[in-house]
Amino acid sequence: MWAMGGSDSEHEAEWRRRIKPDNELPASVVLDVVLAETPEVVISLSAAEVYRNGVDLRVDVRTRGDVIAYAAGGGFIGDEVLIGVEYADGRRATNLPMWPPPAVPSPTEAQLATGGGSGGQRAADMRLYLTPLPPPGTLTMVCAWPQRGIPERVTVIDAEPLREAGGRARELWPWEPRGEQRPTEPPAAPPGGWFEETQHRSRLRQ
Repeated sequence: MWAMGGSDSEHEAEWRRRIKPDNELPASVVLDVVLAETPEVVISLSAAEVYRNGVDLRVDVRTRGDVIAYAAGGGFIGDEVLIGVEYADGRRATNLPMWPPPAVPSPTEAQLATGGGSGGQRAADMRLYLTPLPPPGTLTMVCAWPQRGIPERVTVIDAEPLREAGGRARELWPWEPRGEQRPTEPPAAPPGGWFEETQHRSRLRQ
């Protein structure tokens, strides 16, 4: 998982602290906070799904023109909406990639990881996973879109609803290591029909 330092079990434990648990149902929090706004652009923090180890934030972007910043699949295409957070204790994280990445991040270090999204010409959303859960106090959100002339805008929200929601996240079953993924054979086509013939032609072309 990381190139240097620590055992495999330490890496696995750190990895689990940093991702959305696949054995939990999150608790939802409606936020409806505008992070930045101009006559042509609105960027908002609409909602959060809160797990026991972090917060999945949804950021919505709307533009009046026919160009959008965010592409589906989690990647920016040169026109970045920048999002940052600062905990009440001073820890900070942003969606800007860190380079070089830390060998083994501190378990208490804040991290904001891009988690995918979708979009079109005038509307897009992106998901950002913030870990760990914020401490008591305020959560400061910083937003900028330099290519669109939007300077840094600071919005302060209360972290308590997120912390409370983390306590409502539901563990469905104990976590287990993922099994080894193996390639699978395609399903068998019904015999004597169009699908079988098409599958046969595809194999002949390989």
